[in-house]
Amino acid sequence: MLLIRIIYFLLIGWWLGIVSSGVAYLLCLSIIGLPIGLLIFNRLPRILTLKPINDQEVRLQRETVTIRQKELPFIIRALYFIFFGWHLTGFWVGIALFFCLTILGMPLGLIMLNHIPLILTLKLRY
Repeated sequence: MLLIRIIYFLLIGWWLGIVSSGVAYLLCLSIIGLPIGLLIFNRLPRILTLKPINDQEVRLQRETVTIRQKELPFIIRALYFIFFGWHLTGFWVGIALFFCLTILGMPLGLIMLNHIPLILTLKLRY
């Protein structure tokens, strides 16, 4: 399975990840497209490397929901998005995709891509 994921990344994943992140970023600039853009950003690690979702991760994510604190109020998150979030996300995605193009930087790049909803709108991922 690892060999298939490596071949997929080398042939398709890297350019599809760049195109997907560009489309997601543009969608996030409109209110109507924001949910779709966030959905694409949440799926970027899977688009890049065919990262599987296993039941244990989903179960662990559901358990951490009860432990985490409440999210910030919507108005604060909206103001953050307008003034800071979408600017920072552009840089964040660019750096993360650059790391994903290097073998040693790929783990850090995937971690950065997993944190895009937090950088974009202060949304807790779980």
